[in-house]
Amino acid sequence: MTTVPIGMSDKARFLWSALIAYGLLVFILLPLSLLLQGSKPHEAALFVMLVVLFSIPVALGVVAVGFRMFAYIKAKVTFNHYVAVLSAAVAVAAVLAGLANIVGFVVMREVTTDMAGFFLYPTLTVSAVAAVVYLGLEQWS
Repeated sequence: MTTVPIGMSDKARFLWSALIAYGLLVFILLPLSLLLQGSKPHEAALFVMLVVLFSIPVALGVVAVGFRMFAYIKAKVTFNHYVAVLSAAVAVAAVLAGLANIVGFVVMREVTTDMAGFFLYPTLTVSAVAAVVYLGLEQWS
């Protein structure tokens, strides 16, 4: 079992919060939702594998540019710390959903409006949960 170290840096909090939110939503809530909707276990597992495949560029984007963008926007919004964290998370989500759309375009040879929403809404959800986890980690350290 890994533990979150107390007194961690801002970048470590950002990466831990993204990892926790992604793991919670993709590996627990998504399969549970699919099973409750009547999917067979092998269909749910296949869908989770596809989601993980499409989210690899998103994960690389989080590591490469996500924190820089997050820190920049968080520093620019000075009137409220919570608004700064949430708006920075939304901005990161929009850019990362764009990266997922690029991968979708390469694989599917087209991006429809349904496909754009397919990537944007889960990415926004992960970012919202990650922002809440980030604020919680900030309170603990």
